[in-house]
Amino acid sequence: MKLTEAEKGVWLKIVDYCDGMGIVARLQAMGFVKNKKIKLVSAGTTGPLLIAIEHKQLMLGRGLAEKITVAYCHAPN
Repeated sequence: MKLTEAEKGVWLKIVDYCDGMGIVARLQAMGFVKNKKIKLVSAGTTGPLLIAIEHKQLMLGRGLAEKITVAYCHAPN
């Protein structure tokens, strides 16, 4: 499922993301790499999403979030 379709407050694993126009490099620079566990902290019907990744929280624009494929997973140890 797309990151924008996930429930907030649950742990997710990054499965894949769309290629093109430097998107992969941008996502990797922010820490969004395949198999990384993230948590969707806050997401409304419009506007950016608040994502917890490692020991930080990032705002991610909805357009970029649409390009990330995730799956539900267990919380990291």
